Amino acid sequence: MKKLTASLALFAAFAFCAFADSLTLGRGLNTVGTCGRIAAIEAVTVLAEQSLKIQSIRTVTDATNAYRTVVVKRPRFDFTLTNWYGVASVSTNVWDRFDPLAWMPGGTNHLVGAVSETWVPFTNSVVVGVLPGVSYTVTNDVWSASASGHYKLAQPTNAFITGGSYLVTCGSNDTVTVILE
Repeated sequence: MKKLTASLALFAAFAFCAFADSLTLGRGLNTVGTCGRIAAIEAVTVLAEQSLKIQSIRTVTDATNAYRTVVVKRPRFDFTLTNWYGVASVSTNVWDRFDPLAWMPGGTNHLVGAVSETWVPFTNSVVVGVLPGVSYTVTNDVWSASASGHYKLAQPTNAFITGGSYLVTCGSNDTVTVILE
């Protein structure tokens, strides 16, 4: 009966290992390309009572528009108007052309003297693309524990590895093995 039980236990261990994926993580930042639910975590530590932690690190970046300032020269027209009530000097906004009839509605205004054209710089901001703006980095705890007697074996509930970057806090020569379902 003991041989049958031992055989079944050995078969179950091989079957578990056949369908499970394992990751060996070192101290510091680790890049993981696989995903899954964590079935178990095994840690072997140099210090007998080493604290261990696995944190996922994600970064999101907000985009912002990139602008370029464009300066071009455009004509401005300076002239003097008169109407029945007096004389006024006028400088137009930056226009491409001057239309005298636009300044003489109903025949009440009259141009006095010459119209002078002056080229002035005209500044405009133009959107030229999208650039990365502010980045936000989020750190979430995946698992933490303390080793006892240089060893820790844990089966965390509802813990997942989803790929990306993971920060492992442990001793410099410690090994942390994550077994995924």
